[in-house]
Amino acid sequence: MTKIIFVRHAEKEKNIEVADRERPLTAAGILASEALVQQLEAYCFDRIFSSPFKRAMDTVEPLAKANKLNVEEVIALQERLVKRAGIEKPDDYVARQWEDFNYKLAGGESLNEVQKRLIDTIEQLVIAFPTETVLIGTHGTALATILNYYDETFGIEQYKKLKPKMPYAVEMIFQGKKLITTNVLKLS
Repeated sequence: MTKIIFVRHAEKEKNIEVADRERPLTAAGILASEALVQQLEAYCFDRIFSSPFKRAMDTVEPLAKANKLNVEEVIALQERLVKRAGIEKPDDYVARQWEDFNYKLAGGESLNEVQKRLIDTIEQLVIAFPTETVLIGTHGTALATILNYYDETFGIEQYKKLKPKMPYAVEMIFQGKKLITTNVLKLS
């Protein structure tokens, strides 16, 4: 069985002008990332993969050091691509995407596209590492589409509850490509 622990990034800095993929963690986010070492000490990770976004990489880096592993960047694990131009009300845009998984603006991704990209990557990982414990550094929307794929009752209301939680961790255990169990991990 493959055990995958998905860790949504810690609190990101919103008050600086940088490209989204370069957005760093806040001071509180850095402390929360360091606290993950103790919070997830029951796991002995064999591999660590992450979205290439700085906040996701920086969130899992303390766990990589503690487990004497390198973080492997995987572009397919990145957050949903959104072209912010033309989005006046972000909450309305998010609601529309959850209502219609194929909805997107020019240059962006639909939730369907994000979900397919992520599930394809997860299936490749569980086949490649059938007996390992894998950590994946991820994002809120990305993780929500994964949870929705395996549980269609996970919708916008559950996403709204997940959204403010940074970091957030979910354990999924797979037998081959089949999901056996999902557990939200308690982070103090």
